[in-house]
Order: sequence, then C-alpha cells, then structure tokens
Amino acid sequence: MRKNQNRFIGRIAAAFLAAVLLLTLVPGFGTRAEAAQKGVDVSQWQGAVNWQAVKAGGADFAMIRIGNCKYGLDTCFAQNMIGASAAGLRVGCYVYTYATNVQEAVADATLAVQAMAPFQVSFPVAIDMEDSVHKKLTPLQQAEIVNAFCTVIYQAGYSPMVYASRNWFLERMAPVPWDHWVAMYNSFCDYPGYTMWQASASGTMPGIAGKVDINYLFKDYASLIPANGFSNQAGMIFYFSNYRKQFGLQNIGGLQFLFQPNGDMVRNVTTTDEAGNITRYCKDGHIVVITAQMQQAAANAAAALAAAQAQQAAAEAAAAQAAAQTGAAALQTRQISDAATQMAAAAQTLAAQFNAAPTQELLGQLTLTQQQCEVLTAQLGQAQQAEAAAIQNQAVLEQAMVQAQAQTVLAEQANALAQAAIVIPD
Repeated sequence: MRKNQNRFIGRIAAAFLAAVLLLTLVPGFGTRAEAAQKGVDVSQWQGAVNWQAVKAGGADFAMIRIGNCKYGLDTCFAQNMIGASAAGLRVGCYVYTYATNVQEAVADATLAVQAMAPFQVSFPVAIDMEDSVHKKLTPLQQAEIVNAFCTVIYQAGYSPMVYASRNWFLERMAPVPWDHWVAMYNSFCDYPGYTMWQASASGTMPGIAGKVDINYLFKDYASLIPANGFSNQAGMIFYFSNYRKQFGLQNIGGLQFLFQPNGDMVRNVTTTDEAGNITRYCKDGHIVVITAQMQQAAANAAAALAAAQAQQAAAEAAAAQAAAQTGAAALQTRQISDAATQMAAAAQTLAAQFNAAPTQELLGQLTLTQQQCEVLTAQLGQAQQAEAAAIQNQAVLEQAMVQAQAQTVLAEQANALAQAAIVIPD
C-alpha cells in the first residue's frame, strides 16, 4: 500500500508510551506485535508471490489488493487470490480508493464485489483511505465515502473494514462503525479500538521479493467468518455460505429461515397478514406458515368431527332402542309361547277326559280350549314375525352405528392432523 501518514511522535510522548504501553497486550491500546496472528498485504508491486513459502514463513492471512475504478483491477489480483487460498491462508481484500464522493465509493465497492465473486474471500474486505485526493475532503465527507463503500460490501455478504493511518483516523476522518485496520509503524500501536494493525511497510517474508507490509490481527475473524453454517455473534445469529453472510429467505436443511438486512436471523416472532395467514419464526429461526386456508380446514375438520360425533350418538341411541324393542318382542314371544304350550297341554288333558267319559260339559270345555289354542298359535306367529322384524331392524341400526363410529374415527384423525397443522410452535 502507499502510505501517507504522519509518523511523528513526540520524543517525550514516545518515551512515555514506550515505557507504559509496551507492557500491555490489550488490542487497540499499546498492543505488541507478538500478541497476534501475522499476515501480509500485497499488490502487483510485490510481483509473483510464492504463497506456499509465505505460509511456511509464518503468515496466517493475506490481504490482496483488488484495484479500483480509476486504474482497473490489480494485475496480480486473480493469481494472488488463487495462490493464497491454495496455500491455506485466510484471504481478505482491499481497495485503494480514489473516490471523492459517495457515488464513486459505491462504484469502487461494486467493482470489488464483482471481482471477488469467483474467489474464496474468507477475511474482511477493506477500503484504503490514504490518497492525497482525500485530504481536501472534510472528515464527514470521508466518513460518508467509507460508509457507502462498506455498506455495499456488507450487503454482498462480506465483512467490511476501513484502512487508514493512525493520524488519519484521529485527525482526518469522522468516526465510522466498521472494523479499523490501522497503520502505525512502531513496535506497538496506541490507536484505540483497532482490529488489525499494520506495523511495518518494510517487512520481509519468505516467498515475497523485497519489502512487504506486515500486519497483526486482534480479532478472531477465523471464527467470525466461517466457511459455512450458522454463527452466533453477541446474540445475533448469522448464516454463511462460502464465507459470505447470507440475507433474506434461505432454505437450509429443508427448512426456511429469514435473515434481516443486517444479517441477523429473525427468531421468536409471529406475524399475521391481512388475509389471516400466520407466519411463525420459531425460537430456532425456522419458519412455519399457517395459511388462512389451513385455519379454515381446521375449523371445517372440527365441525365435521362434531357432526360425526352427533351422528354416532344418534346411531348408538337408535341401536340401543332397537335392542330394547327386540328384547321386548322376544319376551312377548316367550310369554305367548308359554301360554300356548300350557293351553295345548290343557286341551290334551280335556281330550283324554272326554274320550274316557264323554259329557256335554267336557265337550264344551274342550272346544273352548282348542279355540284358545288356535288364537294363541296365531298370536305366537305374529309375535315371532314381530321379533324377527325387530332383530332385523336392530341389525341394520347396529351396522349404521358401526359405520357412524368408523366415520367418527376418520373425522378424529382428520381433525387431529388439521389441528396439528395450525399449532404455533416455539
């Protein structure tokens, strides 16, 4: 990178800071280089890089220059991206910008997103603010440029970062919310709140000819930018695919999840639209939609179950009544049969008496008894027919009851499914 920073530190301040700040390892305030992972940033000015040697030489990450809208892509961008990733380094990118307004910053960011698309970008993407064209801008204008650039980068799923010198951050640029990559060429850095520190512009690294920028990392981007999957960061849950944060509706493992414009998963929220459709964003984030049609189907299923239960109750009552009628008919048949049997026995006795000693009186009794037998026989036939009819009616009603019970079982199953479909889960 080209650096344009004020390296002057008053001798008194330097002596004081060297005595005090070199003792601390707190990131962003007097952190020494030994406390962090080491990396390099390169451009076409380093020429061909032996990335395997860079990795073997102790580098953990690399920041690769993309280029800008003014001069186009860095001529070594693609080969550096491929080589650094193949060597096992975590790879980020940066744009040395000449943007002097928001529109130009957006154009630079758009170029960066397009250029990075074919490659694996597993570390932050930075805007490099240090050119002389920026010196005439106000701190607020510079912050607007940074914010415009970083917003485009963020919306593309990458992790934005802003690079500048310590003095530039402190004196030229208004505060910006993105991670800070600060340049301060010393054995320590006293700029507050940075996540990456460029400690030298004249370092050496195996695999790179000549001088190279040496950087130290003080934020665990390796964990914060996973290759794939969910990442819980300070209570916000993000989802990454190929190291890029995803937004909007995502199908993950057969379930749908919604991620807000800031990347955070929507969780534990229930909404209802004007049509009555309910959308539940569960506690784990997966989406359950309960449509108005599903709710109507559940209401219909409940009504159908109630009707089936009422029909079953009526069928059971009718079958019970038929069974009672059959019982009464059977009792009447038995009673008439018993009376007929007794009357027939009486007739036989009178006939025997009449045969032994015929009298007019016995003849009259015998005749009357035989007439009563005929009446009882006729009544018995009628009773048996009535009993048979009652038994047949009972059988029909019992079959109807069985069918009604079966319909109720089916209605219960359908209702259970319909009601389960509209349960709002956690």
